[in-house]
Amino acid sequence: MDVRVFQSVLSSAGWDLSTIWGRKDALNNGYMVLKGMYANDPSIIFSTPVTINITSALSSIYGNTPPSGAETGFTLSGCTNCFTLDYGNFITATTGAGSYSYASNPTLLGITYSSGTASDYAVTWGTNNSFTVNRRPVTVTVDAKTKVYGNIDPTLTYSASAQSGSTGLITGQSLTGVLSRAPGETVAGGPYAIQQNTLTNANNGNYDITYTGANLTISRRPITLTATAASKIYGNADPALAVTASASGNGVGLATTANSNTVNDTLADVTGTVARQAGSNAGIYDLTLGAGSQAGNYDITFTADNNAFTIDKRTLTLSATKTYDGNNTLGTVTLGNYGYGETLNYSAATASDSHVLGNKWINAITLSNNTGDIANYQLPALTAYSAGANDATITTRALTLTGS
Repeated sequence: MDVRVFQSVLSSAGWDLSTIWGRKDALNNGYMVLKGMYANDPSIIFSTPVTINITSALSSIYGNTPPSGAETGFTLSGCTNCFTLDYGNFITATTGAGSYSYASNPTLLGITYSSGTASDYAVTWGTNNSFTVNRRPVTVTVDAKTKVYGNIDPTLTYSASAQSGSTGLITGQSLTGVLSRAPGETVAGGPYAIQQNTLTNANNGNYDITYTGANLTISRRPITLTATAASKIYGNADPALAVTASASGNGVGLATTANSNTVNDTLADVTGTVARQAGSNAGIYDLTLGAGSQAGNYDITFTADNNAFTIDKRTLTLSATKTYDGNNTLGTVTLGNYGYGETLNYSAATASDSHVLGNKWINAITLSNNTGDIANYQLPALTAYSAGANDATITTRALTLTGS
């Protein structure tokens, strides 16, 4: 049997062989030898192999007061009661989280020898051979945030659980890292998760972070739209229709990059195609909004009953010619400037006088519906001559003279 194994067996049985057997690496290739063989040689110092086995893994939590005094939870292999263990000052409340080897850090658990000195022992650490400073649990609770569509994001913030017992952020310390959020700038795309980003254990080596997230919500942006008045004459094409928007400000009005917003909308993005209430007859109509691609991001104030569009009656032109007959009654009148190719009927037309000389006009006429509706038309002024608008001509009547 290997002498070292033999010594270990006997030591485990309670025998103290440290005064009989020893090991010196320079002698016998490190095998155990009888100390008596070299008792008279003061240059030979023997060391007794001893293995320290910690009963249960020892640890503390970052920021807590570490254990102190004697450590009794250990067994020795190689000797009996040959020394005691005491905590030194290596581990403190500020020692960072991690694993610390007893062999590499002799002041962590100091050895007090019951007999002899350190040179008399060859100490090795067996089971549970390191001390662990565990990360300190801390809970991060994110604050929910809101913003108005188009505005820049608010600062993302959180609170960390306060120091209490073995948990919480150490008073006076702060965590390293910043939050972020899921991408997106629309109301419908939200809410947007606020993400842990760099506020992680990797960037906070002494803490074990429990993350409680929240969301950022984007609310609709208030905007007031006002219909711009427009008109046309019955029978003509519609003009361009438009609305105006209230002034842009902090969280209101049209969102544009020119106003330091995160989006750059146009008015058409909000209004879509501006149209009007259906109808072609003379009268008053409302302007209507279309479906703007960004309308869902705005809280739109718009007066639907706006009466902003007017179709004016179409002014007819009147013209008549007759041969002098001594009265002002007009049999044939030409009505012009119709819309949509329509026609009207008329009756009871008279001229301003019955003579040939001078400018004359039609001073009375009665209209009635034909293919057109008289409600969509109006007469020119019947009080004065207007060439091409209201004029009447009476030509001379030929006379036949016979002699007697």
